[in-house]
Amino acid sequence: MAEKIKDGALGESIAADFLRLRGYEILKRNYRVRHLEIDLIARDKNCLVFIEVKTRKNSIFGRAVESLPSWKILNVRKAARYYIVHQEEIPGICEVRLDFVAIDIDGVCDKMTLQHIKGIA
Repeated sequence: MAEKIKDGALGESIAADFLRLRGYEILKRNYRVRHLEIDLIARDKNCLVFIEVKTRKNSIFGRAVESLPSWKILNVRKAARYYIVHQEEIPGICEVRLDFVAIDIDGVCDKMTLQHIKGIA
């Protein structure tokens, strides 16, 4: 379990760096409300973006891009609604989007693949 948490934190750091390089402003990491969590909350120009990150270190159970179940999307949406209702308004925000960042790390070949999918729900 500790290895999974470590891999998740690594993936979230990689995703945050990737998004920053593309002009996103990271507002929150690991936002939690009750039993729900959002990995990253960011601003992309006038859009508030809620981001789920999945990291895989091997393909035994498939690639990271294939690992996002529909129940997880629903949970992110619930947490996003809560965040929007309970946070101070962020000036200039007029859109909201859910994104997915999938990261596959192949330590044997020393290779990483990152996919950023905008607007998953």
